[in-house]
Amino acid sequence: MATVSISEAARLAGIARSSLYKYYIKTGKLSLSQNGGKRPVIDTSELLRVFGSISSVDTLDNTVTPDRIQKVTDENCSLSSATDAQKLTDMAVMTETIKGQRAMLEQLQQENEWLKDLINDLRNDVKQLTHQKTEPIAPAIKPLQVRSWWRFW
Repeated sequence: MATVSISEAARLAGIARSSLYKYYIKTGKLSLSQNGGKRPVIDTSELLRVFGSISSVDTLDNTVTPDRIQKVTDENCSLSSATDAQKLTDMAVMTETIKGQRAMLEQLQQENEWLKDLINDLRNDVKQLTHQKTEPIAPAIKPLQVRSWWRFW
């Protein structure tokens, strides 16, 4: 069979190169061989033995074409009408639930603001009843006099 480099083997297996080294080569699950230039290569039969199936490089191409978009939408849109109807009813129920939750949230926010205003009013009433000043006066501190060290005695 054909041999591929380690980077190419990682691409074909669909995993990172570091993961291929760490979990497969160092543990002995995959065996390496040397090509003519003394570079390590992996036989594709080894990849098939370990991973079962490998993807070709063409399928790993990430370019977006209209054919690929059509293929993906055809695969995703092949639902039966029963599951479609069930999904639509579920979505309608969820939409109504979300509307109810939003209304409840708005009501709770208004109640929270009202309670904050009530607490502030009550604090002001307590301050007026107890004649407390809004800013406490700090006691006057006398500044220390600087004296020479020989005047201690």
